[in-house]
Amino acid sequence: SKKAKNVSASDRVKQYPLGVLSDGGKLFCTYCNVTVDHYRKSSVDRHLDSSTHRKRKVEIQTTTANDSLAKKQKTVTSLFQKSTENREAQNYLNFELTEAFVCANIPLEKLDNKKLCEFLRQHVTNGGVIPSSAQLRREYLPKVAECHKQEIMELIKRSGYLSVVTDESTDSQDQYVLHILFVFEDASDSKLKVVLTDTMYLHAVNYKTISQAIVKCLNKFGVHFNNISAFISDNATYMSKAYNQKLQGLLPNSVHLTCNAHIVALASDIWRANFPEVDKLIATVKKVFKYCPSRKLHFKEHLQSTVQAVGSNLRVKLSVKARWGSWYAATEYHAQYITFYSTFVEEEMEITPNTQVLNELKRLLDNSETLQVQLNLITRYGKELVYLIKWFESREIRVHQAYKVVDLI
Repeated sequence: SKKAKNVSASDRVKQYPLGVLSDGGKLFCTYCNVTVDHYRKSSVDRHLDSSTHRKRKVEIQTTTANDSLAKKQKTVTSLFQKSTENREAQNYLNFELTEAFVCANIPLEKLDNKKLCEFLRQHVTNGGVIPSSAQLRREYLPKVAECHKQEIMELIKRSGYLSVVTDESTDSQDQYVLHILFVFEDASDSKLKVVLTDTMYLHAVNYKTISQAIVKCLNKFGVHFNNISAFISDNATYMSKAYNQKLQGLLPNSVHLTCNAHIVALASDIWRANFPEVDKLIATVKKVFKYCPSRKLHFKEHLQSTVQAVGSNLRVKLSVKARWGSWYAATEYHAQYITFYSTFVEEEMEITPNTQVLNELKRLLDNSETLQVQLNLITRYGKELVYLIKWFESREIRVHQAYKVVDLI
């Protein structure tokens, strides 16, 4: 059949009001995420009558994804310069691929694997023209970030009021990293939605850099300062000062709330401070196994030969300072197996004599009876604090329930 060159994509949309849309002179199927030849009516009919299209249409109609899918397709198209139909389809494929890898936390370098490239070339349409990871990172990753930003801005626009949650940490290179999250009500289902909006590297951590980062993030996403209902952080001095001296005046409708889980973690540190011998034992055992990983296997074999114990519960639990509740998990483990430490240390000292950390652990175990009593006490009464920390970290908590539990503490 001949092409009807005088028929535009907009004209075809009038003939097919449902399931297709026109953008940039191209006709898109909103269900299948592909461009359709709008010059030939038979091509449109053939696509709409295909089993693939009908199956996808049923899937979309059973969800609320139809509107968001069409909006996203138009957004992605607008991020690229106008091009041919094939190039436009390829751009969308590369964009979706980059977005999928980012969401799945898969490094883009995996696409450079020869075996994966061969699989994509053989089994995926247009899989042979997928660019390298460097090109995806350079040309498509910034567009994925921009699309994500626009989606967040649309959600914020519909929700109205929101809360700002922030926390500072350090990465593997000891750089200061500030994470900023927005919490708001999703207009579609009236549930609270949490979105990581920005991750900033700071040259220093103080009330000035924190407040500047918060203001920069709010401006970046076009958030009206009067729509901030709460600023949530830990109980650090610089966080409180950032709000009291800088942010409180800018955010007149907000209040400052400290993280309940952090408050409980601070309360649990009191236990740690009041049992220095136990704390020393936990730190020393960590050194014993951390700097000689083979000792973990030796200790497991020692337990199996002594008590005929088997299973994953023999795994040595070490305290991690940045992980709340790990100290209590370590005390529970030591309370169960401390009676076997003395004979294990003797065996290890025969293998590696004059080891400072083993000598230190041996001296601590000379007072093993007192340590056993203290460990049992912490295990018995410390479980409540561990439970509360996990409870506060859950996403299902409601504000009134959280404050009720804090009041009981």
